[in-house]
Amino acid sequence: MRRIIGFVTMFFLAVTVVFGKSQENVIDITFNKLGAVYHKNESGNAVCKVIKANNDITYEVVVEIVDIDKKPIGYKKTYTLSSPFERYYYVPFQFSELGYYYLSVSFLHGDKVIFSKQEGFGVIPDVTLTKKDYDSPFGVGAHYARYGDWRVAEIQQALGIAWVRDVARWKDFIGTARNTPDPFIDYLDRHNICWLPILDYVDANHGWQDENGIWRWDEDVTNIKKYVEMNENRILVYESQNEPSNFAGWNKRWPHPQGQK
Repeated sequence: MRRIIGFVTMFFLAVTVVFGKSQENVIDITFNKLGAVYHKNESGNAVCKVIKANNDITYEVVVEIVDIDKKPIGYKKTYTLSSPFERYYYVPFQFSELGYYYLSVSFLHGDKVIFSKQEGFGVIPDVTLTKKDYDSPFGVGAHYARYGDWRVAEIQQALGIAWVRDVARWKDFIGTARNTPDPFIDYLDRHNICWLPILDYVDANHGWQDENGIWRWDEDVTNIKKYVEMNENRILVYESQNEPSNFAGWNKRWPHPQGQK
């Protein structure tokens, strides 16, 4: 009997120490995607593990999804939890709107919230996520410029993602009537996001040659320099080319002797 009592006592202590909470009741929320990052219209789910160690009180367990302003968006389930137990609640979701959301789980006794926990997750454009990105969601290439929807930065900021790799649309600002600094840089600065710009796509099929048949990109290089200077040298690190073998036609113009890429 002493061994049983000792085990129960150690269990209660372990619950308190492991989870770092003074309460005996514990909530743990786990999303099925690494980094809790989902793309628009992607099905996702979360599992809420609830440990009730107190035998004297019956709780209502409220599981709810709210938006970034903590306003309910429609999903809400209520469960009764009386005896000491470890239970799991499955929460499916799918969003057609970009945003940052919270999954909230609360213990209620009467109208009073005894204990609660919230975990956030982000819904961002599907063009930003590939299978590679799931391995490192905090280095996601969000492609705001290509997608044309800069709300993503606010979601990315809430997710804690610190940088983005995207195309620098210097051709939109050089040699045009606009001739103004790129507002995209200011936008990312306001959200404390670092930017790795891709400055050019060198196309072997549409480049130009001089009279000696030598391929040249002098005009592009000159305009890129203007773009960097126009933005007050805020572009200190950049990527000069994105996957030239795949998109720029180099394999067709100069094929590999063994047919490799």
